[in-house]
Amino acid sequence: MQPTSPSVFENHFHNLSYGVTLDIPFRNRSAQADAVRAWLARRPYQLKMQDVKNQDVWDVNKAVSAITQATDSLVASLKLDELAHRVLELRQNKVTQGSATAEDVIAEQQNLSIAEGHVVRARATYAKALIQYEEATGTLLDRHHIALSTNVGGEGYGVSYTLGTLEPAN
Repeated sequence: MQPTSPSVFENHFHNLSYGVTLDIPFRNRSAQADAVRAWLARRPYQLKMQDVKNQDVWDVNKAVSAITQATDSLVASLKLDELAHRVLELRQNKVTQGSATAEDVIAEQQNLSIAEGHVVRARATYAKALIQYEEATGTLLDRHHIALSTNVGGEGYGVSYTLGTLEPAN
């Protein structure tokens, strides 16, 4: 008997194969593209951060200027008030001496009340300038002992404060 030769129809072919796939990225283009996209996406946030910093500096400078102006206005108002008091005293002395009339005293009393009104407005303006400065520097809540705290459920924020004390409200 003679060995039969393999036949295509009988399926006697034995096949053995080995393969190796090697993928070496010399340039990882997708990673490079991702890095460039991330760098470009970061730029608007950097610009926004710089805008916020510039606005903060502007706000603090504006608040310092407002305090300076309010201080000058308050000092001037106090001097005018003091002057109005002196003038009224002089007019009252002249009335007792007979060289001034009651109308003169009334006019000086009106001037004094106007000067006192200017002092009240100047004090209010100064207080507002201080609050503006505290807002700009971020010290307003600390100065008034106001603390932001998380609610019991963990959702949202609540304000906890006690006026006139150093202790936070429970």
